[in-house]
Amino acid sequence: MGFNYQRQTMHKPLSHIAIIVRKDHPEAEQSGRDIAAWLAQAGVKATLREHEPEKDDLRDVAPLPDLVLVLGGDGTFISAARETLHREIPLLGVNQGKVGFLTAVEQRQWQTVLQDILDGQFSVEERTVLEYTLERDGQPIRCGLAINDVAVSRGMVARLVRLAVELDGERRGDLRSDGLVIATPTGSTAYSISAGGPVIHPRIDAFCITPICPFRNYFNPLVVPSDASLAVINEDKAGEVILTEDGQRAFPMQEGDRITFRCARYPLRLLVPNGASFFSTLVTKGFLTER
Repeated sequence: MGFNYQRQTMHKPLSHIAIIVRKDHPEAEQSGRDIAAWLAQAGVKATLREHEPEKDDLRDVAPLPDLVLVLGGDGTFISAARETLHREIPLLGVNQGKVGFLTAVEQRQWQTVLQDILDGQFSVEERTVLEYTLERDGQPIRCGLAINDVAVSRGMVARLVRLAVELDGERRGDLRSDGLVIATPTGSTAYSISAGGPVIHPRIDAFCITPICPFRNYFNPLVVPSDASLAVINEDKAGEVILTEDGQRAFPMQEGDRITFRCARYPLRLLVPNGASFFSTLVTKGFLTER
């Protein structure tokens, strides 16, 4: 069962904010200290933590915060979000990286935005997250979550790989390509769009299947509802095939391996400052143009 996109206005005052900073990034670390000091002056408890990949950054934080503020690029934000989804705490990113699609607050804006947030001028939206299970000989060998996408792609050698796609228990496509991207609406503006996939508004409860350089181009990008039964099978006999989670963690696959996908139990909860919108972000980041 998928999550419907929701935007909810929150009225509960924020009394505790966790600040997660990108590791080995002096600018992010200094910003974290500056924000913590500013919050303390505003009467808000601030807990500062350095992000540790593949670990829950809130594991030793008590009581749990009302908001998680992530200082870094989109990669840090995605990694931190993936490990804290089960906490069901809203996240907000301050951009210390390059694109900053998810880390929506620019460094120069943080004080103004945080003051608005403390004044209650924000909402929270929920976005669908992808959960996958990799099976080998009928047995699960790996499970995981993806905020943006799961890519099934060739390895080091530049050659096509053979993959099959099943939808609702029926075989719906076979392709030879460099691979395939299964993306959430959040991830539709990441690897998927680079491979020719569509931009999907986060209000749409769906996943996108986008081939990477398909041979003869007969398999077009496909948007499916998030409650559909979706599977990708590796049918390549000789080549190296890799499963990659959010562009951060990789796992080698074997012939016959099967990946099943479904909507994750917990959605991504994003805090949205008043005045921010999905389309304005598309314009700001160069995905749409204005006259």
